Amino acid sequence: MSEMSARQHALRIAALEALSEAAKTEYEKARAEAMPVFASKYADDGNDRQAVLLPSGEKVGQISIKAPVPSTEMPDGALLDWCVEHFPAAIEEYIDPGALESLDVIAAVRDKLPGVIRTRVRPSTAKALAEEIATSGGHLDDKRTGETEQVATVTTGKPTGAFAFTGANSAERRERLMAELLAGRLQGVIGFGPLALPAPEAREAA
Repeated sequence: MSEMSARQHALRIAALEALSEAAKTEYEKARAEAMPVFASKYADDGNDRQAVLLPSGEKVGQISIKAPVPSTEMPDGALLDWCVEHFPAAIEEYIDPGALESLDVIAAVRDKLPGVIRTRVRPSTAKALAEEIATSGGHLDDKRTGETEQVATVTTGKPTGAFAFTGANSAERRERLMAELLAGRLQGVIGFGPLALPAPEAREAA
């Protein structure tokens, strides 16, 4: 490329910035449109993989469809009550946040204001127990006796179609896709011309 003037550089940068934003908008739109299709694929076929294939059939990547997140329903205070009986080491005392506005709390919380002391399951332990509840179908095992008790109702979540590219070949995948795109071999797959962008009149209509 011949040497460009400052004016040309400025226009080039502005145009590419506009192009980048337009491509980003189309990319997000494409992801949103793909999610319900991937959700149906996961729900109907139980398949969480979709190969990225060029028109020639060459595989250049893979889409991993994320598994649905289980939904857990547990009464308020149920985890604390369970820990009091079965896992007391998970309990800690803490100061009622509403009491921190009192100057007396700073001086002597336990002696002067014992009523602001609360108990709760340690946050790190609560997170681990919540994961155990989700994976066990709502059950927890007593940490001393091993006895199992159901403490929550867990239902299988619905596939959302959320997905991600997998594999460590992102640079190679992008290089191959750009070569196909610039060669015009992706017509009808992502849009018109060498770029996956709608014409101005199409954007105005949308």
